[in-house]
Parts: sequence; C-alpha cells; structure tokens
Amino acid sequence: MGKEVVVFLAAMEIMAEQFPGAFSGYSLQKRMDVGMLYSKFQG
Repeated sequence: MGKEVVVFLAAMEIMAEQFPGAFSGYSLQKRMDVGMLYSKFQG
C-alpha cells in the first residue's frame, strides 16, 4: 500500500505544478491510525 500512496502524492505534486490553482481551496491533513500502528508492531 505504501507504493500507491507515494505514486499518488507524486502525481498530485506534478498536477499542482502543471495546473496552478487547480487545487486552490483544498487542504491536506495527516491523520495517524493508532490501531494500524499497534497491529504492525504486534507481528
């Protein structure tokens, strides 16, 4: 799943550079899923 996120973010950055203002009015927020982190460390 990590690769897909990286590719998506790279594509969004390229689009933002090629189409200035296309994403105006939008914001990006990070959220941490504690349950997901917990399950990764449980093995």
